[in-house]
Amino acid sequence: KISDYNHAIKAFKELKKMRAVEKVLIQEKVDGAEIIVNISKNENFGYVASVGIGGEYAKIIKDASFRVIPATKDEIKSMLSELKAWNAVKMTNRISIDQLSEEILKIGKFSMNKKIKQLKIDPLICKKDNFIAVDVKLIL
Repeated sequence: KISDYNHAIKAFKELKKMRAVEKVLIQEKVDGAEIIVNISKNENFGYVASVGIGGEYAKIIKDASFRVIPATKDEIKSMLSELKAWNAVKMTNRISIDQLSEEILKIGKFSMNKKIKQLKIDPLICKKDNFIAVDVKLIL
């Protein structure tokens, strides 16, 4: 985390000294609940969605919920509700389960329409009614 301009320049110079560093990406740090969303094509079931709690909770809790998609909004809401830490994360970050379910449905539809083998967002930062995909892995 960079505190000011001078700190950024110093950090950039340190990164440039590293051998394999060709580029440096700078992005704003975004706070919020971290959710892992994965849509993948399975030989037996077709497309499957999985969600899990991300961030520091992921290593402690290690749980995920799965659904075959296309799914309904209620099925996605149920999938989120099955996560062990969901209530704590939802309350702390004031996440709308309705809006998050809609986002997951859109991600699933996009994956199916584009015939994507895997789309993994880790993490999807959730802030009340705003969702930001930070890292995305896409396999065509």
